[in-house]
Amino acid sequence: LIQKDGKYHSVSWDVMYDTALMEFRSAKQIALVLATDATCEEVEAFKNNWVKITAVPTSMYYYNHVNSVFSSQDDGKLDEILRMKDKTPNTRGLEAAGITALKNSTFDEDTLVVVFRNGRAAVPTFISCKQLVCWGVFDQKELKSLMNVKLLIPGAATIEKNGTFINCDYIKQTFSAAINLPGETRDTCALLVEWASKIKG
Repeated sequence: LIQKDGKYHSVSWDVMYDTALMEFRSAKQIALVLATDATCEEVEAFKNNWVKITAVPTSMYYYNHVNSVFSSQDDGKLDEILRMKDKTPNTRGLEAAGITALKNSTFDEDTLVVVFRNGRAAVPTFISCKQLVCWGVFDQKELKSLMNVKLLIPGAATIEKNGTFINCDYIKQTFSAAINLPGETRDTCALLVEWASKIKG
């Protein structure tokens, strides 16, 4: 979906690729912020393909921001959420991949912020920026709660994909898709590989 005149318009994946590439490559710098419902496979796909796709200096972070949990250092709260609410299932997986927690959620006007979530993590209304791209699962109400969204790259929800989380006891948990991908929804890992393969050089 592309935001134009305050409304979101559906486009083909080819147009989405061209538009996203233009947004990414016109930025001076990018903050890629992954929610803790991103799978281990998605984290690796972003790490392995992002630089080739964007060719822009990028800082990677993760965010929780559920019940004041910001990292696995908040063990008591994190364990309760993982076991009772299951809102931040892969915090330890992102940390194991070398991604750092987002501490400062205010970005300058030269930074394009790209937020990725699978629909279970908190909506990142705490992020303050002039340029925002949302990637993954966001409904219309959630998009309206965010400021300066330029683009929504749709993705699959957790129940629509295979993946791995590392739980609060550092145990890898693999899961399979419960339902098929709807319509023209694309798997994020496959999409990142495909977009990177289109870049020459």
